[in-house]
Amino acid sequence: MIDAINDTTFWYTFIEKDLRGLMNWNMHFEWYEIPREERERKANPWAPHPNPIMSGGLFAINKEWFEQLGYYDTGNSLPKKTDYKRFPLGK
Repeated sequence: MIDAINDTTFWYTFIEKDLRGLMNWNMHFEWYEIPREERERKANPWAPHPNPIMSGGLFAINKEWFEQLGYYDTGNSLPKKTDYKRFPLGK
């Protein structure tokens, strides 16, 4: 669950839907509600669910490790798009 805060007014909005981030065919990030069947399988409304793409505003990483990885991919072939570089897990 990611609540929303308006970037102009700072108005807080509680998001009640179970959403996951996905890319559309134009490579734009969008939120989609998870299917009812998947919501019903969850132990409770706050239980995690698979989410293949993370919202960029939620990205947090150790600075030294980010430096070791080489920062963002400078050869990104998708101009004006988010960097979709995959970072290895478990480090």
